[in-house]
Amino acid sequence: TMGMVLLLKRLPGSVLGRCSGLIVVFLSVAAITFPIMWNTGLKPTSARPDISTAMWRKFDAVQIKKLVADGKTVLVDVTADWCITCQLNKRFVLNTSRVAEALKTGSIIGMRADWTMPNDEIAEYLGSFGHFGIPFNVVYGPQKPDGIVLPELLTNALLNRVFNEVSGM
Repeated sequence: TMGMVLLLKRLPGSVLGRCSGLIVVFLSVAAITFPIMWNTGLKPTSARPDISTAMWRKFDAVQIKKLVADGKTVLVDVTADWCITCQLNKRFVLNTSRVAEALKTGSIIGMRADWTMPNDEIAEYLGSFGHFGIPFNVVYGPQKPDGIVLPELLTNALLNRVFNEVSGM
């Protein structure tokens, strides 16, 4: 977005181009403050910990193949605190009781890769799929050991369909 604003600056007579400096400052401030405001709105109101979040394992790329070889389905969620779409996916799909129940069965393993801070292992993992941004979710299973890359916005129906496809159900 900021790049487009700066490109408009090169267009002769562009009103947006003349105001590009101010627009870039505004977008920069919004990019910092909006996630902070958003994140505080997502905190649980009760003192009880979010059970579904506790069900997630730390990302370990080496373990994925081993788990799939053992007949497990593995859901990888590459996320970051500053990623608004990631927070929406967590709130409405990944951290719901429906997914928590699936993770409790033990046949589906959730792995969360936190990219809030730069991490070479996660960057390499994303790059192996030709992706360099998040959210990024992949589901692996006995029928699809190389995984199925999911779209950026998740739904429960999509996740259920992909779980069935990779497990052969």
